Amino acid sequence: MKRDKGQAAQKSSTGYAVGYRRPPTWTQFQPGQSGNPKGRPKGARNTASLAHNALERTIDVKGTPTTRKMTVRELAYRRLAEKAVRGDIKALNFLLALENDEHRSGSDQHDPHKSGEHALEIVQAFLDRQRAAKGDKQ
Repeated sequence: MKRDKGQAAQKSSTGYAVGYRRPPTWTQFQPGQSGNPKGRPKGARNTASLAHNALERTIDVKGTPTTRKMTVRELAYRRLAEKAVRGDIKALNFLLALENDEHRSGSDQHDPHKSGEHALEIVQAFLDRQRAAKGDKQ
């Protein structure tokens, strides 16, 4: 039978009132005892820290004259830029969106108006190359 909130709390032999939201002392967690002993282990990493570590890992990149060390993040940006230069519109849009997000966050110390103009020049040059390539094919 459940107790209602209105029922009076019963006193135990130690003088502690047992009742609504007052469990007996022998059922309460002991000091230092966890309520979830099989929970997340100490030192377990979340997905954000795993992704950060994966992107900041350095790898050897073979170039024409020498081998260079780069982070995975740098290499991914470089490959994305190469795709954008080859004419992949989605890659270009994504790269420009990344640049705009970086400027909006304030982490870059560049003048945002100047960078916006530079981005427009890049897009215009890209579109001009696309138009010229289509004109050559026709």
